[in-house]
Amino acid sequence: MSDVTTSEYADPNLTPPIHKAIPLGIQHVLAMFASNVTPAIIIAGAAGFAFVSDEKVYMVQMAMLFAGVATLFQTVGLGPVGARLPIMQGTSFAFVSIMMTVAATQGGAGRQATDKEITGATYADGLGSLIGGLFGSLPNTSFSQNAGIVAMTGVMSRHVVSIAAVILIISGFIPKIGAVIASMPLPVLGGGVIVMFGMVAAAGLNMLADVRMNRRNMVIIAVSLAVGIGLNLVPTAVQYVPGVGKTLLTSGLLPTALIAIVLNLVLPEED
Repeated sequence: MSDVTTSEYADPNLTPPIHKAIPLGIQHVLAMFASNVTPAIIIAGAAGFAFVSDEKVYMVQMAMLFAGVATLFQTVGLGPVGARLPIMQGTSFAFVSIMMTVAATQGGAGRQATDKEITGATYADGLGSLIGGLFGSLPNTSFSQNAGIVAMTGVMSRHVVSIAAVILIISGFIPKIGAVIASMPLPVLGGGVIVMFGMVAAAGLNMLADVRMNRRNMVIIAVSLAVGIGLNLVPTAVQYVPGVGKTLLTSGLLPTALIAIVLNLVLPEED
């Protein structure tokens, strides 16, 4: 079979030759693997599970299994569910859907996402998290770091990401793989966390790069970041807030997002 051209690779519905599709799928798995299993390992440790326990191994397996299932919801689709784009799903600390996979590859194709694609992607996010939660998995979200793989290779085929999803599902059914990952040394785990938080921060900066930095927007960014980070660093400021509310307010993510949304609605636009 002759090789397809670069422009053809920008078609999400194209299936590359299998000898190229499988390595490309493995590449997607490797790009998100550490970030995908790290939340499960951390939560297992917080729950008091032993270093390599059956419970911890199970959580790692479920992280792989339902990351694959949720990815298939995105790439293959199920009725209105799924963007049918090369969007890789995986567990994340911040349950925030990053629908920037197509935008990251505009140089090749790979136009803005349509309303139908965004709606389908959101459905797949929710359905994947719902089904995964029934089996003890963590919430799933789209992985922005895999957009870098798409941009680097120029291959936007959703079927390549489907192959990556199948690899994750197979891994989720093999306890030995889960056990090896669960026994990951803490320094390696720390490295995975650093990369993950760096990718989240980079994705946020990338979105801010598209914002016009006038006085109004700078005030919104400054106030929301200051309050969100401040409450996280000084949790005693909300020490009298009951239970769950205190946890949410000191998370950093929720107050920052909430204040930014409110200020964006309240502050008048400038000429």
